[in-house]
Amino acid sequence: MQKIGEGILTVLKLSINPFKFIGTKCKKIHFAFKGFFDLIENHQIELNYSPNERVTGFTNLLIACLCILSFIVVIFSKTRGSHNLINKIWMMCFDITLSIGATLGFIVHGLKIPGGIIGGLWYCLYLFLLVALMFRFFQAFWDCNKKTCLWMTPFLIILAYIHLIACWKYDTFLYIGSYAILFGFIMGITQLVFIFTRNSGYVLHLIADFVALGAFIFEATNFRFEDWDQNGFFHLGICLYVLMSTFAFVASLPPIVDRKERELELKEIKGIEDSFEYQKLPESVDTVN
Repeated sequence: MQKIGEGILTVLKLSINPFKFIGTKCKKIHFAFKGFFDLIENHQIELNYSPNERVTGFTNLLIACLCILSFIVVIFSKTRGSHNLINKIWMMCFDITLSIGATLGFIVHGLKIPGGIIGGLWYCLYLFLLVALMFRFFQAFWDCNKKTCLWMTPFLIILAYIHLIACWKYDTFLYIGSYAILFGFIMGITQLVFIFTRNSGYVLHLIADFVALGAFIFEATNFRFEDWDQNGFFHLGICLYVLMSTFAFVASLPPIVDRKERELELKEIKGIEDSFEYQKLPESVDTVN
């Protein structure tokens, strides 16, 4: 408990005065990317020798491909109204940032990267994963209610920043998981409330969130099956989550009525109203007489 308390205090101190700490990490990120591009130019890129790491890397690549597919589906989905448009923007931002994070995951796991530059790539990976989670929570809370999103925005940003400092300080994925589980739990409760009080359409989103939660819990185990470890199965869970979230988003969009069809509907409605008034007219005349 004492070590945990000291760790929390260290992270909070760095969060209050982060300039020197962040500057050092940014230099490492710059050095890492420079070294990685040098490897590409010199044709020194090789696959990782470890089978487990290769599986983890390629499942990361699968996530990136599905995120790109999801982005294409979402960007071509027709929306109506500002609420659905902003919801669509959050979803696209989530797909972009997660695809970048997953690509970085493929690089650090699937490829043989020298120890001198891999640390900076990990720092960048932590950043994109946290930003992707933040966009996902923005989208979920906005989809439920604008006020809920506005209330949760400062907490999402501040805690994402603190968790990023913790990830960079202790170089571990643990704090990304804690951020995901914390706000995922709040998001799940919010969606349950809206399912029972307003709209049952959030059920698909809720099921997808449970899949992601199960994947994060599974990540904490030491399960192995041949060349697959918990990381590979975790990434399969995230793949399923991306597919389900995309399907839930598209299914939640209201149907777009074609302009000509809408004009015809309005004419039919007007014609029915006119005929109804015409039928009523003789009765009103008789009543006056």
